[in-house]
Amino acid sequence: MPIFSNRQLQTMLDQLDPWLSSSKAKDLLRRLRSENPDQSIPSEYELALTWGVSRVAALEIEKPAGAKFPDLFSADLFGSGPTFVEVTALSDAPLSDEVAMKRAANIISNYCNSIRGGSGRHLVFQFLEKSGNETVIRKGRSYSTFVRRRLITRSFDLDDTLRELLRRWLTQSATLPALTLRSKHIGVVITWQDRPHERVRAFSLMPSEAYDLRDNPLYRALKDKERSQLRNVPPGVRRGIFLGDAGCALLRNLRPGRSWYAVRGEDIIRTFMAESAIDVVCVFSPKRLNENSLDALSDPRVWHLHVFDRRSAVPSGEYDRVLKLQEQLPPPRLHGYQARSWVQNRLFDSAYLPTNLTSNHKGLTVRISARGLRDLLAGHITHDKIIERLVGNGEFFNEAVRSREVISDVRLERGADGSDDDYIVIQFSPDVSVGGLRMPAKTTPR
Repeated sequence: MPIFSNRQLQTMLDQLDPWLSSSKAKDLLRRLRSENPDQSIPSEYELALTWGVSRVAALEIEKPAGAKFPDLFSADLFGSGPTFVEVTALSDAPLSDEVAMKRAANIISNYCNSIRGGSGRHLVFQFLEKSGNETVIRKGRSYSTFVRRRLITRSFDLDDTLRELLRRWLTQSATLPALTLRSKHIGVVITWQDRPHERVRAFSLMPSEAYDLRDNPLYRALKDKERSQLRNVPPGVRRGIFLGDAGCALLRNLRPGRSWYAVRGEDIIRTFMAESAIDVVCVFSPKRLNENSLDALSDPRVWHLHVFDRRSAVPSGEYDRVLKLQEQLPPPRLHGYQARSWVQNRLFDSAYLPTNLTSNHKGLTVRISARGLRDLLAGHITHDKIIERLVGNGEFFNEAVRSREVISDVRLERGADGSDDDYIVIQFSPDVSVGGLRMPAKTTPR
């Protein structure tokens, strides 16, 4: 998994076992194994945050609240008293119209395949956008607001006019110019590429921004959690929501330098809390310690926590245990948006530790990915670039030959915390088997 290693996830599952029902454990495992990032990454957050609560406070999982079963309940996680908490994680997928764009691209590609076999896999789709002031009606009131949207709807389908444009385009010369399709449901520029990347063949240049404090995926997700799971919390018990950044720009940067019309994640959350019965919202985001640093090696990823409380004055010590929870979480391996990309492209299946070498008076020491070496020996990786990641151009082995050194020791070195890979450590030392006989070390020449 991308944010936490499988080893870390398994440790958390095992240690959470006393609190998990069989059905809950099976559900978590099913979602953790999913190839859909909108399933697997939120489940990582749910597991990690629930496990974190178990380390610092009292915990009950899916304790009934009326007819609902919120994710967790803790009597003392918050200083003000018992609290039901729902955990959710958001990506930019709803804000970026990713699903609608992919759906439209597939519809057009399938039709193009029927006209010109295999053509669909060569098509790249850049969706256009529209912006300006529009009149909207909300709660019986009419007012003007700025609107910016991608030109695609979830109800898009090909009509006869669009089919004829595509047919004419595909049956002309082999070198196809860009084609623009426009209707009330779509605005897209289609280009032909010999080898487009499957994951980036449908895109838009419009950023993932929100332009309304309520009409956006973050507000809707918070409202949904309140209505679906936390509405029947008994009096005297607080309501909380843990939000995880699974590749959501609104959560990754709650206070960005604003574009002229965009609204901030912080303002959306505060607007929601002013209009709801939710007492606290905690945002967890994996980022660099200093996001502006250019030196990634000395700037590790850590968990950033932002707490939003509906009260104007918060009692001292209210969030002491929440801060301890933050400290308990294993360091994240990736940012949320990177984790989403890794799942989509299945990069974690080949995330080998990098090869490194050191040399001193004892000889040459080479560290090679244990998983990579296994896959190489099994014949599962043969591409030159993949092999080069493991052994480079073989220069360090050539250096051992030139230095008349042989392999003198091989051992396993466990990977650092957060890694699903280990090192095979190969030690080289001088040896007479390749270096020839020499004078004994203590013999004085006469």
